[in-house]
Amino acid sequence: AVSKVAISVPEELLAEVERVRKRRGLSRSAVIQSGLRAWLRAQREMERARRYVAAYRAFPETDREVAEAAKLVEATWTRGR
Repeated sequence: AVSKVAISVPEELLAEVERVRKRRGLSRSAVIQSGLRAWLRAQREMERARRYVAAYRAFPETDREVAEAAKLVEATWTRGR
């Protein structure tokens, strides 16, 4: 199913979108759908980042864990030389 919506867009923005979409042979609907999908992806990514930061703050690495990770990185780099 498809729903129709009416939106308000500043004239300058619409003019630029119209130039680009015509050049690329896209419909207004395709451009708006693409923009909405990109916005949703960005929202999901921001939410993942927010949850990651919250979890890290709740359970930060200990000094020992940082030291162990540094040893692993150093071993990996020296092995490749």
